[in-house]
Amino acid sequence: MKGKKVLIGLLVVFVITASLVLAGCLGTDDGFSGDTALNGTWVRWSGNSILKFDNGNWEYSEYGPYSKGTYTTNNGWVTQKITHVYSGNDEVRDYFLEMGLQANRWYSMTELKSNFGSYFTYMAYEFGMNPVTFEEAPIQYFVSGNTLYFGEAVYTRQ
Repeated sequence: MKGKKVLIGLLVVFVITASLVLAGCLGTDDGFSGDTALNGTWVRWSGNSILKFDNGNWEYSEYGPYSKGTYTTNNGWVTQKITHVYSGNDEVRDYFLEMGLQANRWYSMTELKSNFGSYFTYMAYEFGMNPVTFEEAPIQYFVSGNTLYFGEAVYTRQ
């Protein structure tokens, strides 16, 4: 039961992250061929929710570091891959500690899958994440000036 509770907490991170990660499609000199319109920092909720995009890499913070990964874009759709989850965020710290993991460190998805086993796979499917590639379902996005729209969320460029 303890492991199940921890995994549910981690999957909450995945769901939040999936709904918050977006990217673009113009291309850069560093090999990123996606949209660069989202490069920079985007804020929501008076700055408590922060998305950072940098040519195929993203990081999400909500009252502190939360998750990060890579992304690709295709005609207004972004596919995001979670590579790491931070165990020091207030929302997930207790889950990590209950499983005997350390707080205040970045855990790779491979490490988390190894710790949670088949339950990780089950919950990943339940929340729409591929448990092998750690990719979320594509999300539609749109940038207008300094405003980022995706799903029902709206961010402002900082």
